[in-house]
Amino acid sequence: MKEHFDGGKWFCGLAELGLASGSASNSSKCRAYSFGSNYDITFEHQIDARLNGDACEIHIYDPTMGSSRFGHSLSKLSDFVRDLPPNYVFHELGISAPGKESITIEDETFTSVSLVAALQANGHSETGIDFLKFDVEGSEYDILETAEWDRLKIGLILFEVHAGIIQRLRSESYTLLKFHEHLMRLETAGYRLYSVEPVCSGCIGQFEVSMMHKDWHPIHKFRNMCK
Repeated sequence: MKEHFDGGKWFCGLAELGLASGSASNSSKCRAYSFGSNYDITFEHQIDARLNGDACEIHIYDPTMGSSRFGHSLSKLSDFVRDLPPNYVFHELGISAPGKESITIEDETFTSVSLVAALQANGHSETGIDFLKFDVEGSEYDILETAEWDRLKIGLILFEVHAGIIQRLRSESYTLLKFHEHLMRLETAGYRLYSVEPVCSGCIGQFEVSMMHKDWHPIHKFRNMCK
């Protein structure tokens, strides 16, 4: 989805998800969460197009899009939200560790929520999400380190790792061993790695990751769980 390399995600089961969504009831409707937008929702639009319009409820989270520090404004954000398709919901919030209510990005503090809290606030079950995408410029470390993956059953998790940014933010290297530990947290919770791809030939330590929950099926969702 989007394009090969630099932002592209390998999305497994999209054709089947589209078939299921076309005749889905509201209770089984496709639901998705996307953290980190910065006004680029090409990925979400392509998902929408493949799923025949408004078949998927898409929640977009980004706390920086009204901030002048990041070259934005509240009026720009207002225009962006106004023009979103009706099945998109924008949240001016960041994603953080459980129990934290704020995050700091480039010395500016923003309100944030945990993954579990985000789902609960939207009235969604912790086992009712088809895919989660996050591209949060180094903040993925905190998500991978602290998210309550064992409480969550998400069909697909698609994310970009920025080892260089993590190193700058934390003043320590993001090693292959640490990345392996983060993958093991996910695998222990039932997620299976199916794709790792470098963002570009010169982007050392920057790569796209795709994982699928062992109990998820794009048509049956989590109804027929593996034993």
